[in-house]
Amino acid sequence: MGFIPIFITLGGFVFLFVMVVHQHFKRKNRAFFKLLNDLHQLLYSGKNPDSPAPSLKSLEHHYQVMRQSGQAPVELLDQASYLIKEAKLLRHQYHELLHTKPYSFVAQVMGHSAI
Repeated sequence: MGFIPIFITLGGFVFLFVMVVHQHFKRKNRAFFKLLNDLHQLLYSGKNPDSPAPSLKSLEHHYQVMRQSGQAPVELLDQASYLIKEAKLLRHQYHELLHTKPYSFVAQVMGHSAI
């Protein structure tokens, strides 16, 4: 009878840990895709911004083309560069968290995968 409260406390701790890590994964994922969407709207402002946002690689390629052409304003290029760096940082943090040992178990159980 004395071990039941210990098991309940341990189970509660594991449940809360799983929920906190799951929310952290979801928040990083949403922030990454929000940055991609903002970058897409910034780079394609005059050309059908309602289309679905492409990958970070294609957005970065479009940024490089715009920068080399020299027709885009410097402020737009600076802002796009900042958003690309932030998106890469978020993606790196997400992947690092995904491969860290106790968090990788939670990610596997909750169905999180690499972005």
